[in-house]
Amino acid sequence: MKTPMDTYYELASRDLRANARWKTMRRLAWGAVVAVVLTLCVLILFSGEKDDQNVVPVVRITGEIGPALDIDSLHRQIERAMASSKSGIILAIDSPGGDPNHAVRIKHRIASVVREFPEKKVVAVCERLCASAGYMIALEGSVIAAGPYSLVGSIGAVLMNGNFSDLLNKVGVTYKAYASGPYKAMLNPYIPSTAANEEKAMQIVKTLGARFSSEVRERRKLSPAADIDGGEVWTTDVALEMKLIDEVAVIEDVAEKHFAGARPVVVKRGRSLPSALQSVNEWLAGRVNLLF
Repeated sequence: MKTPMDTYYELASRDLRANARWKTMRRLAWGAVVAVVLTLCVLILFSGEKDDQNVVPVVRITGEIGPALDIDSLHRQIERAMASSKSGIILAIDSPGGDPNHAVRIKHRIASVVREFPEKKVVAVCERLCASAGYMIALEGSVIAAGPYSLVGSIGAVLMNGNFSDLLNKVGVTYKAYASGPYKAMLNPYIPSTAANEEKAMQIVKTLGARFSSEVRERRKLSPAADIDGGEVWTTDVALEMKLIDEVAVIEDVAEKHFAGARPVVVKRGRSLPSALQSVNEWLAGRVNLLF
């Protein structure tokens, strides 16, 4: 005959066994969920492996060429992209130009990476605007392409500075500069310019512009008589006719033709451009800018 205590222990044992079974089932269910998730992850990774390998890195150079464009960071980006790619990279350029010396440094870095990976190529693609120092960088591509609505060119140099001498005179301020030579203060923004100073400035600009156009003629194998010194930009069809570019193509066309149909993937890189206020401040300070 069962006592009340026996009944209590029997019910408690049943409850414990039921709880144990429920915990076991819950663990099995969670294990099944985890297994399904892991299986799906593996399937996704392996199913995309082929596509991920068939890519061509796209390194972008956008905006004004100058100190805001970190050359060391760009160099590392190009080097990593070349190392990870099968056959090379696409260099996408969208720039109005800028500091010529900065552009030369970028060109040297690109050339050094090409020497490091001689079996791979760099194809330059001119996007909306590839002008002046931007086009100078594009010369490092074994092929230069441009989209059907791109603008290319602006080969030459320009020397700019503000002059506030008339404004100072109007407010009764006299500014004097004591220079050791006749041209030492020629670009001083607070003293009137002279005809001799302006002639000297034009000589400098023409010399530097001729240096740039000479490089273009050499790299693009143009005739010495090629009319590229006017500083204008050209539409793609004219640039192609002038042999400043090799083909009319956008990034996808280039990937299809030169990289066996690889999928173009833009390489991310942090970059900050100088603000408009900073540019205005430099102009007001009378900073002299030599731009290509």
